Amino acid sequence: PEVVRLFGRLRREGLIDEMEPQQVADIAGQLDTDDAVALIEDLDRDEQQAVLQRMEPDDRAAVEEALSYPEESAGRLMQRDLIAVPEHWKVGAVIDYLRKTPDLADDFWEIFVVSPDHHPVGTCKLSTILRTKRDTPVSDIMQREQTLIPVDLDQEEVAIRFQKYALISAAVVDSTGRLVGMITVDDIVHIISEEAREDVLLLSGAGDGDINEP
Repeated sequence: PEVVRLFGRLRREGLIDEMEPQQVADIAGQLDTDDAVALIEDLDRDEQQAVLQRMEPDDRAAVEEALSYPEESAGRLMQRDLIAVPEHWKVGAVIDYLRKTPDLADDFWEIFVVSPDHHPVGTCKLSTILRTKRDTPVSDIMQREQTLIPVDLDQEEVAIRFQKYALISAAVVDSTGRLVGMITVDDIVHIISEEAREDVLLLSGAGDGDINEP
């Protein structure tokens, strides 16, 4: 939480450009991928490379992949830290996996269920997992209907889908349908706010333009 608050302050006050690459890399390495991308993406290319070179290999690979997607796309917004389990597992195996596996996501309330080729086939609430008998197959309790977000979908369309379907989280898939990340509602709250502000400015005639325009 302290790192997240520091990240927010740095962005608000425009202090990132004044920091040494190692300092930015240290902060980025403690953030979720989407926040690390937000921290780095506004730097110029040379500064980006200097920061990336100082990050841990796994963190660097995740950020570089995110930066390869178009600006303002789902790929820039998504988190890589998610919980995905095979559809043939039973509830007991899921619980044991959650308890014994180190380095899982810190905060989650939904588990994604995937096929052998890692395509998302359903979701299961954490509360459902905890209240179900251990020998119950996950496929019996998962919710099969879900909203999938293409990795290259524009962020405004992502926000529209979250609002339309009252989503808390959604799986992000690549062009082959494989699960590559997830987006949570807190990832797009600022997007909804920004898009609403832009719409209001356009309606009022105060959108993009210069001081000489009507």
